[in-house]
Amino acid sequence: MLISPSQFRMRVLVVDDDPANLEICAAYLAELGHTDVTTAAGAAECLAAVDSALLPFDCLLVDIQMPGLSGIDVTRQLRARPGYERTPILMITARTHESAIKDAFDAGATDFISKPVGLRELRDRIEGAVGLLHEGDRLDTLRAVMNHSDWHDLSRLGFHEPAPLPRTEMLVDFAALQNMVQVKTRLGVMNSSALCFHIENGRTLFDALELRAFVDLLADVADTVIDVMRPMRPTLAYAGRGDFVALLADARSIEGDMIGQAIDAAMTTLHHFAGHAPDLCPRLRVGAMVRPERHDAMAGYDLLARARGAVRRLDAA
Repeated sequence: MLISPSQFRMRVLVVDDDPANLEICAAYLAELGHTDVTTAAGAAECLAAVDSALLPFDCLLVDIQMPGLSGIDVTRQLRARPGYERTPILMITARTHESAIKDAFDAGATDFISKPVGLRELRDRIEGAVGLLHEGDRLDTLRAVMNHSDWHDLSRLGFHEPAPLPRTEMLVDFAALQNMVQVKTRLGVMNSSALCFHIENGRTLFDALELRAFVDLLADVADTVIDVMRPMRPTLAYAGRGDFVALLADARSIEGDMIGQAIDAAMTTLHHFAGHAPDLCPRLRVGAMVRPERHDAMAGYDLLARARGAVRRLDAA
């Protein structure tokens, strides 16, 4: 089957210390319609190419294991450069483990491509990265609206949708969290567990509050959950419908009930200091911890949906 060239032509920078891999990637990118390709043989060449470019690159492919600065270190430096805050950065890797994937995502990686690089996978990963970029643009537009006094455009935000919360290392957009789960599952290193925090009165709060106040309240809840779970290094996202979902790399000794008790205590403090009216205080329910099914290599793909379903089963009970 022929691979259709992408309709979105990009200026791409490929970084790898192996000349053969640089040639392969450049050839495949050209076949996909991306003919404006720059190659760099390592971290120093990559950063020099970025700093000397008249226009920012639209996408970067970076080998994760290189002499000197690793691909993760390069990604972290790229994210600190103006114009590269959200540029797709695809990590190229021969083999990796879950902690390295988390470190790369924490540094700002968008996705992973397995070696040897294949044409079809390269096309899928680039198209996926562009899709993530568009979803991020939508939420960034809403974030920008919130920073102005005229923020009526927030009316476009529905209760079922992810909200434009501030991004941090531990708080990400839901699309990015979904992508992280898909990457780990695709690479066969999905050992993370998921936990859902459901705001029981979320719909009531959404209807009662102005949208900006509702988003601010969600941000307060996110900060509270992260403060409690910080030692576990969670990656948290707001999925919509009052659901926060946390991905935990190592939750073998953690129980949802124990986390729930700590969250309840922290929420009481939040209500006290934030001055929320009693009827506008969020009530959080913590679902059961959901772990990947060891016998099913594809089960990780629905991990977040299973976590959200688990908290709703508690509601039904």
